[in-house]
Amino acid sequence: FFFQAEDGIRDAQESRGLGDVYKRQEHKNRLLASVSHELRTPLNGSIGLLEVAQEDEEIPHRQRVEFIEPALLSLKYLLCIINDLLDFSQISHRQQLRLNFKEISLNELIQNIRKIVEIQLQMKDVKFLVKKDSL
Repeated sequence: FFFQAEDGIRDAQESRGLGDVYKRQEHKNRLLASVSHELRTPLNGSIGLLEVAQEDEEIPHRQRVEFIEPALLSLKYLLCIINDLLDFSQISHRQQLRLNFKEISLNELIQNIRKIVEIQLQMKDVKFLVKKDSL
């Protein structure tokens, strides 16, 4: 009888422990969803404003290319990171992962990276060179 009581107590403690784990996990997921919403809202607003500015002919072309375009690319990249974090949180919560594959242009990707980091590189007098080897 004593061993059965110990087993019952241990089972109850394990069950309560699992309940605590599930509660913490659910709390973490709600917090992450709330924080991501709070981050994405102003981020999307900034992206929208920069897209309008990028099309504004009154802003000199040079400023649109050197400042607005890199800022816009950086914000879009940040939005992708936030979305990826949400996706990863769903993996642990639902234990599911949906992958969306799409073709990308490697040249366009490299040029976008260059645009994002170009100002910082210039301030540090660092050159960004890409060498294309023939395939």
